[in-house]
Amino acid sequence: MEKPYLYLTTESLKQRTARRYRKDGLKGIVKKSIEVPPTKIFNEARYRYVRDILLDGVLHQEDFKQYSKANGEFTTLNLQEIIDLPPEALSGKIDFGTQAPDYATAPYMHKWSTELDPYVAKIPNARLIGPDPLAVTSEGKIIYDTIYHESGFDSKFVRQAVGQLTTNSNIKSLSKNIKNLIDRPHKDYVDETYEAACLLTNRMNNYGHWTTEHILKLRLLERYEKLTGIRPKLLIGCEYPYDSDTGNDIPDYKKEYLDLLGYSDDWVSWTGGTATVKELIVPSFPHPTPDACQWLRSKLLNQIGNGDSESLPSRIYVSRKNARFRKVVNYEEVMDTLSSYGFEECVLEEMSVENQVKLFSNADFIIGPSGSGLVNIIFCDSNTSLLEIASKSSGSTYYQLTKILGINQRFMFGRPIEVQDLQNVNGKPYNIRIDIDNLEENITEML
Repeated sequence: MEKPYLYLTTESLKQRTARRYRKDGLKGIVKKSIEVPPTKIFNEARYRYVRDILLDGVLHQEDFKQYSKANGEFTTLNLQEIIDLPPEALSGKIDFGTQAPDYATAPYMHKWSTELDPYVAKIPNARLIGPDPLAVTSEGKIIYDTIYHESGFDSKFVRQAVGQLTTNSNIKSLSKNIKNLIDRPHKDYVDETYEAACLLTNRMNNYGHWTTEHILKLRLLERYEKLTGIRPKLLIGCEYPYDSDTGNDIPDYKKEYLDLLGYSDDWVSWTGGTATVKELIVPSFPHPTPDACQWLRSKLLNQIGNGDSESLPSRIYVSRKNARFRKVVNYEEVMDTLSSYGFEECVLEEMSVENQVKLFSNADFIIGPSGSGLVNIIFCDSNTSLLEIASKSSGSTYYQLTKILGINQRFMFGRPIEVQDLQNVNGKPYNIRIDIDNLEENITEML
């Protein structure tokens, strides 16, 4: 059964609602009193209306390839790659054995493709719409490659981008509002025009997603520039929501990454609104393949070096003490234990990108709760060990990434402590209580 982020609780209910909406419109749905709250019915109807009628659907990867060949330009980069993952990393059936407590649940697995043939497409006269911009062709079709990778297709991400367009809209005004955004500038927006541009922005806007989903696009753009001579302007997602009064702009880590990789003069902030792009450059959504990770590691280490290894700790604990959730509640007890094994605490949000790269490139044992900072294992040697601390459930991101990188990884489950009254968080957020005996047992076995 599909996850309930699709607003309606079961597949059959969604199908019935969709059929009734297509047949009788919103009034027909409300009149029939389907067994979900009216606001959820409205959200579902509004989303379907925008995506399937006004925006004329989504161009998935294969259709987009054909579209770009027929209407623009399509460039194969000759970078055929294979991701060699063990069967459990592809199936999502990880056996945690006896180490998993009864409250632990199986991780959600990202569905990465195992065979890749990266490309870059050039689309004429595209439109960018909204805070998490939808890239829309001149015919009104959403380009999914600008949102997420096709093998992990998940309409949640399209929903989030569409939802930003339709907030506070009602069905009566929705058609006019969206058509205005597609066809001409909205009265409240300054409509920009770009000659050639590439999007490096989406709703998943944190350090981890930025590194693996946007920075790795630069590898493809670098190759594309060598083949075509085209170097597009990069449109970088700002902190959301953008506040023009305070000048809330893109985070420092994005600026530093772009400076280190040689793009300091080739980007602008995307702050919402609309834009026309005469040539929209769309790289295929990247995966952290071995070659892609090696490209990023080599680029940054060649630029900044790996620092003075004698002054950097080899055993590090990646702290989330400043995070909103997934914090360790028995922090002092845990740090006392880790210190006895030679681990030093690191608060990554207080460090520059350069220092994070140096830190992880010199580490041989890393411990920390699941979080975006662990993406820095890309800069580790293959003989590094990672003890990832999960709460009630764990995502598969670093499990799969460690298999790609050849890093020794193990899950350890802490007891989840639910966080109350935390706004703007998907699902139920948890903090973590770590069992000290279990922690020491895992450390001893991994040393």
